[in-house]
This record gives sequence, C-alpha cells and structure tokens, in this order.
Amino acid sequence: MAPSVNPMSQIVKDMDRHIPMHPLPEEIQKMPRDETVCKYCGVSYLILHEFKLLEEKMKMMEKELKFYQGSMERENQLQDDLRHLRQELEQNKTDIEFKTERLRIACVQLQKREEELEILTKELRNYKEEVKAAHNQLQILGKETTKQRSYLAETMSLLRSLQLEQTAIKNVTNDTLVKWISVRKELNAQVEEISRSHTAETMSLNECLEASEKEKSTLQNLVSNLQAKSDSLQSTSQQLLASRESEKELKNRCHELQMQVLGKRMLLL
Repeated sequence: MAPSVNPMSQIVKDMDRHIPMHPLPEEIQKMPRDETVCKYCGVSYLILHEFKLLEEKMKMMEKELKFYQGSMERENQLQDDLRHLRQELEQNKTDIEFKTERLRIACVQLQKREEELEILTKELRNYKEEVKAAHNQLQILGKETTKQRSYLAETMSLLRSLQLEQTAIKNVTNDTLVKWISVRKELNAQVEEISRSHTAETMSLNECLEASEKEKSTLQNLVSNLQAKSDSLQSTSQQLLASRESEKELKNRCHELQMQVLGKRMLLL
C-alpha cells in the first residue's frame, strides 16, 4: 500500500522548487494588503510572495527554538567562562598594578632620557655650529693654501733664477778673488814701500813737531802776556767810555742851563 501524501506538504515542496523568473517590483511589494486581497474569497493575489515571507519567518522561529534548546548548556558554559574571566580579571588587575608601577618607573626613566636627549641636542647644535665654523675656517684655509701654493710656485721660480744668478756671481767672485789676490800682493808691496817712506817722514815730522811744541809754548806765553795787556786795555776803555758818558751828561746839563738862562733873559727884555 502506497503511503499517503499530504497535499499541503506537496504544495509547499512544489512552491519551494518554484523559482520566479522575475521578482516583484518594489512598488507592488509596498502596496497595502487591502489592495492585494480578493474581496470575495479573502485570498491574496500575491499568495506566493506571502508564502515565501511565512516560510522565512518559520525558518527564523526554528533557529530560535534550536537556540533556546541549548540555552541551559550555554548558561553553564557561560558560568564557567564567567568564573574563568573573573580569575583572569584578578590576574589582570595584579598584572596591571605591576605594569603600572613599571610604567611609572619607565616614565621617570623616559623623563630623564628626554632631559639627557635635550642636553645632547644642545650639544649637537653647538657641535654643528662648531663644525660649520670649522668648515668656514677650512674654506678660508683652502683659499689661503691656494694663494700660498701660487706664492710658493713663484718663489720656487724666483729661487731657481736666484740660484742661477748665485752661480754666475760665484764665478764672477772667483775671478775677482783671483784678481784680488794678485792685486793684494801688489798692494802689500806698495804698502811696505810706502811704510818705509812714511817711517822716514814720521821721524822728520816728529822732529818738526818737537820744534813746533817749543814754539807753541813760546807763543802761549806771549799770548798770556798779550791777554793781560788786553784785559788792562779793556778796563781802561771801559773807564774812558764811562767818562765820555758823564761828559755827555754834563754837556747836556750845561746846554739846558744855557737855554734856561737865555729864556730868562728874553723874559727880562
């Protein structure tokens, strides 16, 4: 005997297998139910669409039913998880306190490192300035070195020319020295000859000098006598000048008296 088939389940299976070619337009899906239901039989014209919606609701309810069936087991599991989480929380609190202390120490060390870094930054800035100044000084020294090299090249060329001139001067000096040796010999001979003649002349001059000394002493005595006479004459001359001055004064006085007498006579006349 063949098993009986539920016609409703058969319809559901047929509807599950039915896949519409085109979905309902959005404006039809949003139409109110009064406009999609037959006014005589009360069946919706969009029965397939409503059936699909009911099918989706049924599947969701089956999922919720399965969810609630395992809720006790999940609650026990959640209790265990909660207990483990509390233990982990306590452990984490301890770890957090330890890490907080380490973080505080690290912050202090970081602050010290920042201060050291600031000091090093200042030193680096000063070092950069010193390097810049040294670089500028190096450039100046490079320019000076270039100048000194040019001066050195000129000096070397001048030195070579001086060496050539020195060689020429040495040659001339050697020639002159040879000539001077011969001339010196001649001069020595002439000097010896002149010295001999000069010795004779010196002796005669010494004799003349002795005679001159004697004559000089005689003249000095004569000059002393003349000086004494000159002094006496000078004093006499001064006396004469004084007498002349007094004579002039007397003459002037006499002339004044004569003029006074003449004036009085003129008044008497």
